Amino acid sequence: MVANGECRLNVNINDLRKKSPQRVTGLLNAAHEELPAFHRALKEYVSSVATNYAKTQEELFVGFEGSFGSKHVSPRTLNARHLGNLVCVERIVTKCSLVRPKVVRSVHYCPATKKTLE
Repeated sequence: MVANGECRLNVNINDLRKKSPQRVTGLLNAAHEELPAFHRALKEYVSSVATNYAKTQEELFVGFEGSFGSKHVSPRTLNARHLGNLVCVERIVTKCSLVRPKVVRSVHYCPATKKTLE
């Protein structure tokens, strides 16, 4: 990561599961508690190894890959029970449409010039 000048470290969940299964369970079920710890640990490690690189990068990020188990969902099956969990959403976009805003008529009056603008 440092050698390539990247700001994201990809961690394989399968490797993490071999070392600490309870950490992976906590990560998948309560990501809002575990992710800040991962980010802090990465920042501390990079600052101890490459101080100049840590000073140039504002933020460092952690990405996860591997087997998410039941947390591997599609956009159609993603719902509210996944809030706060770490999930992997994967699909191919086959159709995309633009959302066009409703055209509204806006009228402004300027008291200094006494003109109305539409």
